[in-house]
Amino acid sequence: MEAAAELLRVAEQLQKPREAKIARKRLLIAAKKTPHDWTARVRVAFGRPHEIANLDRVIELELEAPDGPEPDLRERAVLALLDGGSIAELVRALTAQREALEGPRVEQTPAPDDGVSAAYAQLRSVWPVFARATGDTTSLRRHALELQERIAAGGERDAIERELVELITAAHAAPEMPLDIGEDDTEDDFKRMTLAPWAVERSERQLGTPVWAIAKGLEVVSRYNASRGQRRDLKRLQGRRQYELRAHDSRNPVRVNYVLSTTGPVVVGIFAKQDEAHQNRMIDRIEGWLDDLHVGVS
Repeated sequence: MEAAAELLRVAEQLQKPREAKIARKRLLIAAKKTPHDWTARVRVAFGRPHEIANLDRVIELELEAPDGPEPDLRERAVLALLDGGSIAELVRALTAQREALEGPRVEQTPAPDDGVSAAYAQLRSVWPVFARATGDTTSLRRHALELQERIAAGGERDAIERELVELITAAHAAPEMPLDIGEDDTEDDFKRMTLAPWAVERSERQLGTPVWAIAKGLEVVSRYNASRGQRRDLKRLQGRRQYELRAHDSRNPVRVNYVLSTTGPVVVGIFAKQDEAHQNRMIDRIEGWLDDLHVGVS
């Protein structure tokens, strides 16, 4: 099993889809009836689009999570399977994935002044991103756990919001593991939503978007990707190059605007709508950015 786990880790880091797919099949066979069976099944699920987008399957894996102490990271198989993480982190990723697939619950969405609930929701949304990432995300995961402790302890809100934005932005920038697409998978043409490298900074500086709204917008993007575009609220803005991914919360009318590219949707602006006139001004300003950067329609 050690060899299969190590092969998968290397194939994912080198972005080799065919080799990763073979390694996943070998890992499932090797891990069967071993203490690492559940960990292997979760790792494989996050690399199979049809499986991780299946709500029943995600709930099944979440409920089957093993109890007891964390496995010894000094074991070669464990190190390769968890890639520096932990069982607890995989459970967090499954829980956030389930929440994304279940869809928005407007009545439970926190208002802007409910800083603790909002921060927890935003932090939870990042775990599926970590689960799909390749390379070393250890420092990002540790930062997420540290932020969780600070939120629980009632830490300074503005600082936590700022760090949440930086954490989620960095997580989205990490390369993703190559996915299984083939004879036993469902090809749905889904393309992950990414962030333009300047989107967050320009949204805050030129659109006047508060940090809580940027964090909420990034949470919406994370959940869109986790659910593979299911239960989304998309709208093409008439006469514009922009599309809109709206947060399902009338109290927090955050707008995430994006354009289409050959690699998928790319976020170009985030703002909190005040009224129709304000929204139109923000859209016009983003259109100006696209003109300056010579961004066309894919």
